[in-house]
Amino acid sequence: MKKLFFVFAILLASYGCLSDRGLVAVKTIPPGATVYCNGIKIGETPIEFEHNFDHLDNLTIEKEGFLTLQEAVGKKWARKERKSGNYQEGDFIVKGKRRHVWKITTTRTL
Repeated sequence: MKKLFFVFAILLASYGCLSDRGLVAVKTIPPGATVYCNGIKIGETPIEFEHNFDHLDNLTIEKEGFLTLQEAVGKKWARKERKSGNYQEGDFIVKGKRRHVWKITTTRTL
């Protein structure tokens, strides 16, 4: 019985907490913007990538002729996006394997 209570207490304590890794899906209006993480090009929008939210990283979104956006992406950013309704938990393909993770889908207008 104590073991069951302990497991329940841990689950209750972790409820609402974000794990350190998840997926980020970035869409832009208009599409085709280049996305950089800490100055390293990771692709063009729409794009989806795995991210470790224990690290605070600088995400830059740019497209010629449009305003460049910069955001600090970490746990605080993920919580804000989650509160905005951009959070989804489920089974997603990550690096070719199906995993149960959370994903944040965000759309930015340039």
